[in-house]
Amino acid sequence: MANVSSQFQTKKPQFNRNLSRTIIFVLLLLTIIPVGLIGGITYFRSTSLIKDQTTSQLINTGNAIGSQVEQYAQAKTNAIANLAKDPNFVTYVRIIQNPDTPPNELAFYKERISDSFETLINNSQNNSPFNQAFLMDNQGTVIYASKALWNNINLFDTPSVRQAINTNQPVSYLVYDLDKIYPNDLISLSVSPVSRGEGETPIYLTGIAVDTLPSQIFETVENYYPDAKAFYQLKNDLLLSRDPSTNRYDSTILSIDQQAEIKNINPNNIKRKTLSLENKSYFLYEYPLKGLNSSLLITCLCICLTMIHKFREPLRNLNCLIPVKFRWKTCEVFFKR
Repeated sequence: MANVSSQFQTKKPQFNRNLSRTIIFVLLLLTIIPVGLIGGITYFRSTSLIKDQTTSQLINTGNAIGSQVEQYAQAKTNAIANLAKDPNFVTYVRIIQNPDTPPNELAFYKERISDSFETLINNSQNNSPFNQAFLMDNQGTVIYASKALWNNINLFDTPSVRQAINTNQPVSYLVYDLDKIYPNDLISLSVSPVSRGEGETPIYLTGIAVDTLPSQIFETVENYYPDAKAFYQLKNDLLLSRDPSTNRYDSTILSIDQQAEIKNINPNNIKRKTLSLENKSYFLYEYPLKGLNSSLLITCLCICLTMIHKFREPLRNLNCLIPVKFRWKTCEVFFKR
């Protein structure tokens, strides 16, 4: 009898653990997916807004500063060209170049040229002064300079000097390679051919300005935004910046690929460009400085993109549920000459 009763004894119900895990997983998915989508949409909208605002600020700053530098360059070129075609100055140059000129006359007219140099330096606009001036022949040899130590120095091995002589018209350059007279210094070099008669050896009037508006731009941009930085892309493929802690210039020659990448920026279409510099992502805007045969590059650190770049690998290693894909362009060197 006991055996019969034990056979009909009711078994206790057992909870299906697989079903519970399934329900919990579905609920988590129903919760995580909408939250993830909302978070993702909000994130991408926010980063897009930051990009647009940063780009707009870079463009406005670049255009304002670039326009100011262009006016500076035009004033430089005009000042040097006006003196080079002045009839009295042309006469002085012709006389000192004549090998038959008596020594006393030679000294007299050299003094007149020195007076012209002094007038050029002192009468330049307040925001674009010249520091020194000199005459050189078509081989780049200094014939007569406001600084006597420069007389007879040959500058033809300087690319910007050669380019100015070959151009044979009033022109200005932003230069960092005039090592024989201004080593490791940023200067503006303005050159104009002196009016000469047919068959006469070409002579070039040259003005040099140091520590003027172009060098002040670095500080202006740094004050604009803590993570902003200015570069000059010079004629000889050199990218130049300044270290604010030492006030010294940093320069590096860019590779062909890096040159092409910067050239792809079209300021007329206001295209935005993002570059990765030293494991940090920067927005980049270029303003061509045609009057100085160079370009002004303004960069600004994008904190959001930098954080993504920093934490991209850890997220992948954690097998994050939401895949995040980014494309990064690396610029190994960001100083160009």
